[in-house]
Amino acid sequence: MDRIRINPGDTVPLFFDPHEWRLIFSEAPIPAILKKKLENAAPKKEGMHLPLTLDELDELTEIALVESEQAIEESKRKTWIAIFARMRTILDTYTDGEEELWDEIDESLFDEQEYENVCDYPLDLEKRIEEVIQNSSNKTFDEINEALEKARLDYNRQPQEELGGFSPEHLFHLLNADWSDSNSLIQIQSNLSHEDVCHTTYFQNSQIFLNVLLEEGKTKATVSGNLNRKFVGQMYQKMTIDKEERRITERYNKVLNEFDAMPVHLTRIMLDLAGYIKLRNKWFSITQKGKKVVDPNRAGECFAQIFKVFFQNFNLSYLDGCGDNPSLQSLIAFSFYQLSKHAQDWTPFESLLNRMVLPITIEEAQRTHDISVIQPQIYLRILSPLEKFGLLEMQEDPDGKRFDYKHLNIRKTPLFDRFLQFKGVV
Repeated sequence: MDRIRINPGDTVPLFFDPHEWRLIFSEAPIPAILKKKLENAAPKKEGMHLPLTLDELDELTEIALVESEQAIEESKRKTWIAIFARMRTILDTYTDGEEELWDEIDESLFDEQEYENVCDYPLDLEKRIEEVIQNSSNKTFDEINEALEKARLDYNRQPQEELGGFSPEHLFHLLNADWSDSNSLIQIQSNLSHEDVCHTTYFQNSQIFLNVLLEEGKTKATVSGNLNRKFVGQMYQKMTIDKEERRITERYNKVLNEFDAMPVHLTRIMLDLAGYIKLRNKWFSITQKGKKVVDPNRAGECFAQIFKVFFQNFNLSYLDGCGDNPSLQSLIAFSFYQLSKHAQDWTPFESLLNRMVLPITIEEAQRTHDISVIQPQIYLRILSPLEKFGLLEMQEDPDGKRFDYKHLNIRKTPLFDRFLQFKGVV
């Protein structure tokens, strides 16, 4: 793509929305000169207006990349990625000529390597940018950048079939939504009754664990910081566990350690992440928060919290041996929405497969593993947990074959729509 030439030292205008501006200003380790420019940014209809030289833009782009890699909160990480991608677009649109000598020297090296441009743009967006560049000869920098910003906004607000009918902007807000915020696109309801959730496996097991720990006061941890065998055995006998899983566990384990009884182990992890139990001075005990949610009147609160930490804080790849696929978890709100829309009645899993995940998830599976892993990843990380939360029902192979996805049918339960709600979504 041809680039617009400017003189060294000339500035190009950037626009940030108020949230992005505050994030950069308050949390990024930016140099004093850039911070001064941020302080002087002027509000315009496109956002906070910040003119930068290409060198300054390049420096801020590197900061955004580092922050996106180091951000602990998922919403901030995604915001930094969006900022980085937008600034890379501008860097690739303009040139002041200073880097062209290096490009000529290095061109032969890149020709000899398989080089993937990390800033490849969607074809439609690239066409829009090309059109702006072709019509830029008699325009000022502000006019050019305003046209580029309009092209970006028009693209980001256009529904796309490969995004499940979402526009990039709408999808971004869905994936970055606070599930507990009454104004977000996806919301989990914490006001459900005990009767609503008491039949669900994960809630039952959490309550059993908390009540036993409450009765005992505390239980000794092993040297490695795990639950002791006596407590594990007690939990294993009381918890709701699939018959086939019990059969396999008991066949291969005469004595149960925590890692031998995965339902017990997963319950302990969820309760720890939720802040309902703690390990201190080699003893496990229930926290004040945990004592509150054993009250049946707080059942909805407990259910919502363990659901949230399970899908947002727990690494779902731990559930299987199918390798990493981070986007499957980070984009899971999209999967929930697709299930809410397309699993109203019994639906074959194979017909839902391409609806439930975005192209990037398929690409990650192809890049790191054989594409066949995507089916068990979706089944074990999304469908099976949702079933244990009581939000899905599954009909599997009539002959009892496990993981035969050709015969797998899925439908959501009435609890799904009462618990998971989507507002303002197309």
